[in-house]
Amino acid sequence: MSSSGMVLLSVLAGALYGVGSVCAWMNLRRALAFPRAPWALALSGVVTQAGALLWGWAASGRVAVPGGAPGSLGLLALCVGGGYLLFGFRQRSPWWPALVLPLPAVASLLAGVWGHARAGAGGAAFGVGWTAVHVVPTVAGIAALWSAAVLCAMYLLTERYLRSSVLSEPFRWLPSLEALDRLSREALKLAFLLLSLGLAAGVVRALVYEELGSRWLLDPKVIGALATWALVLGVLAAGRRGRFGGRRFAHLTLVAAALGAFTYIGVDAFLGGRHAGL
Repeated sequence: MSSSGMVLLSVLAGALYGVGSVCAWMNLRRALAFPRAPWALALSGVVTQAGALLWGWAASGRVAVPGGAPGSLGLLALCVGGGYLLFGFRQRSPWWPALVLPLPAVASLLAGVWGHARAGAGGAAFGVGWTAVHVVPTVAGIAALWSAAVLCAMYLLTERYLRSSVLSEPFRWLPSLEALDRLSREALKLAFLLLSLGLAAGVVRALVYEELGSRWLLDPKVIGALATWALVLGVLAAGRRGRFGGRRFAHLTLVAAALGAFTYIGVDAFLGGRHAGL
């Protein structure tokens, strides 16, 4: 990500998402059912982040999505922001933007900071085919996993509210436990499907290019991705068999989302490896 324009647009998108987050938390104090400002700012952030990725596409000199952490973080911010815009019509609680919008804000800002730190370094780019079969499903799967975590956090907030004597107005807008449990399970199923597609594509590529298989087998990001996928599978399987639900499901989903976040961001920051950014 050597283009300063892409860096600036990523930072601007992060700022828009961040202002939307601030507006959402302010709206909690006013107890608004479906505030327009966070949605409009999120839409502006999505458009700006899309512009950053298109700028990187143009800067790469070929039809490709910028690789490495900056490009993948920008794509993640785009997926989470787009998911918020779509789910916003179903989740009319002011808690939804307050809990979701900080995620793309941080991802966009990290993309800009990371890109600025690597300015002039060049970097690989993902071609359209590889982006479609591996990058987009993987990133969208992480976005769906984080969306499930947000819904689980809302579930825990609602349950705590119902058990307490607190009657503050913002808590009245929390959805029902049944709706949150159903939506979080749907989001986790979607995350599992997308992660499965992305990982399967990676395995196929590693088998086709034998040198990749031996080089990436013990890569920290690959191990973390497989651990995240296995944990999501375990949570879904246990929930389907009725072994647990409610709070246990919510807590384990939050653990899976935290593992996914560390795999996606923390591995690059602390462990390194050969897997550039995804």
